Amino acid sequence: MNTIKISIERPEKSASMAIGKVMAGIALVVALLGFPLVASDYQTFQLTGVMTYAVAALGLNLITGYVGQVSLGHNAFFALGSYTAVLANLYLGT
Repeated sequence: MNTIKISIERPEKSASMAIGKVMAGIALVVALLGFPLVASDYQTFQLTGVMTYAVAALGLNLITGYVGQVSLGHNAFFALGSYTAVLANLYLGT
């Protein structure tokens, strides 16, 4: 009986690919930091909300997806931060 052996090798990542990813990350950070300077107040508000939900979703994904734990405290801290932001906006006008 003849057997066929198949091997799949992963290509090695070159240093230029790593540098390209770092440069793309830096460009994204610069674009996000510069966005409020050229956008309207409403667009900045929308981007802030999207980024807030993205941070919450990534944190929950790390806890439930990689660690396998169910986290109720994650939602409590998100709610506490939201409540604090509303109170700061109401009383401090920020």
